[in-house]
Amino acid sequence: CLFFFLLLFVVPMAFICYYQRTKNYAANGVMIETLQFMGYYINEATRLKNCPELLAASAESRGMALRPSDNEELKTLGAQVTEHKKRQFKLPIIIKNDIILLAHMQRLHHLMSPSLREDLDEILRHSLKIS
Repeated sequence: CLFFFLLLFVVPMAFICYYQRTKNYAANGVMIETLQFMGYYINEATRLKNCPELLAASAESRGMALRPSDNEELKTLGAQVTEHKKRQFKLPIIIKNDIILLAHMQRLHHLMSPSLREDLDEILRHSLKIS
């Protein structure tokens, strides 16, 4: 009786749970939404200066939390960051991630709060898979 319970219930449920977790990801570990997004926005006219904002707009980066304390921290950080082009995306989480990435590229880590550094680490963790 226990064998049939395992065979008819536990094994299929384990497969269903595994499939539900992995159906949003490609074989390389990148979210399918990110691959579609990059495929739409990257073309022969895309320049290197667009890449930090595209990384900030990826599905992995958009899934990060936006804290109320980020506004004040980003104002001080954003005043020091040099932006090389006009922003293409206006979502608050994309703007936050873009400022963090530009600060990282300009070596302004000393101006980041610990929570922004944690967010930067998470973005950089995803960037290895995306690139």
